Amino acid sequence: MAATSHFRTPFNGYSVKFSPFFADRIAVSASQNFGIVGNGHQYVLRRELNALNNNNTNNNNNNFPHSGPATLPLVEEARFETADGIFDCAWSEESENVLVSASGDGSAKLWDVSRPPFQNPLRSFNEHEAEIYTVSWNPTRKDVFLTASWDDTIKLWNPRENAHTHGSLKTFREHTYCVYAAEWSPHHADVFASVSGDCTLKIWDCRKNHSTLSIPAHDFEVLCVDWNKYNDCVVATGSVDRTVKLWDIRNPKKELSVLRGHGYAVRRVKMDPFDEDICYTASYDMTVAMWNWKISNTTSISNTLGLGEGGERGVQPSPLLRQWRHHTEFAVGLDVSVLNRGELASCGWDSSVKVFSNHGPDPLPIL
Repeated sequence: MAATSHFRTPFNGYSVKFSPFFADRIAVSASQNFGIVGNGHQYVLRRELNALNNNNTNNNNNNFPHSGPATLPLVEEARFETADGIFDCAWSEESENVLVSASGDGSAKLWDVSRPPFQNPLRSFNEHEAEIYTVSWNPTRKDVFLTASWDDTIKLWNPRENAHTHGSLKTFREHTYCVYAAEWSPHHADVFASVSGDCTLKIWDCRKNHSTLSIPAHDFEVLCVDWNKYNDCVVATGSVDRTVKLWDIRNPKKELSVLRGHGYAVRRVKMDPFDEDICYTASYDMTVAMWNWKISNTTSISNTLGLGEGGERGVQPSPLLRQWRHHTEFAVGLDVSVLNRGELASCGWDSSVKVFSNHGPDPLPIL
């Protein structure tokens, strides 16, 4: 689907996630005053897919002349308000109406879209001693989720098993600075990766008390991580150093690839669920980018010199395939649909939410 959609929140966007059940539903987390102080909003938005059919009918009848790329409205289906900012969210993998959000007060809040606001949140999990920055719901086991916090820890939760105590199943304490992200492997039910301000990437088996692998991944803080959906040993990390690195955890001494092209920190990295070679990034340089990580930056540098292999002049491909500039502030939220091939969503501190295609027209900034 090449149609674009947009939505504006009164607060600054932090996270956007496609529903794994419905192609037309996305969740958006937002924080007041850039998340420094103030309230939070957890949105659930719906794309009005029928609007595209109606527009096509109108255009065919010449009542409404075609005036540019097709757009679909994003409408608010639900909104939950919190006393502190919300930095991330994740959909339940076993209940289509349930999602969890990461709050600035150190709590993880569980919401049910099918219930009215006064019956939400369903539960609040309160153990972290600082902000929760990301949440990740296990796509394989489906009954547990992770929270990564600025208190340097990661916690494992099962909302059903802990209905009475609300306690976490386990706490992972090994990072020495803020844990910015923890992400489940889509291949192995008990394995996850985490990244931190201590500049490391760690691989964990939640059945064990300590990480199984620790990699000094970047020279500066590591902000994001994701797993390749086709190769269970490939992990991508994004850093304050403006690069994305791809790692084979079987041979962690040297990265597989380094992607350079962003002007500021890489805030999110997402691997394409349909193409092993493709990944996407959102950056503080206000752009969203699409990469082929199997094309090295070394090759693209030779392209700028007009040199091919062996020093011969020739055209060499660049790993940076496309870059979108529809945000006017930090681009901090990014997701890729697992239901619609090539469909992306992003949000930023400019309060805008965009849904667009990797092969369609560029979405326009919201002024």
